[in-house]
Amino acid sequence: MSSTLDVAVSGLQVAAARLSVAAENIVNARSSAPVEPGDEVPEEVYRPQRVEPRSRAEGGVSAARRPVEPAAITERDATSPTGFSAVPNVDYGRELVELRLAALSYRQNIEAIRTQMELDEALLDIKV
Repeated sequence: MSSTLDVAVSGLQVAAARLSVAAENIVNARSSAPVEPGDEVPEEVYRPQRVEPRSRAEGGVSAARRPVEPAAITERDATSPTGFSAVPNVDYGRELVELRLAALSYRQNIEAIRTQMELDEALLDIKV
């Protein structure tokens, strides 16, 4: 496979990781657990993540997951025995932007693959 295809495929993988992580964050955004203000985040509260694209020495990119800090925020909750609940620190607006950027990145990498394939076909036509 050519280096152009390698780079584009690695871009597709990063875009897929971004899409997956944003979807996980959205789906788990309302998990919560009773907590006193200042306490540690209970284990049952989802810890949101981000995907950080990193350049690879051999070309292309890779996806590194990293946790969002702080992982949770405390909010008033009348249904909680303590009066407060810890909820994941998920910003729906940011997650929607991540979904859109992942889709755009995916589309652009597909276009790079398509262009490389067309160039390869044209080169074969010239040689034949």
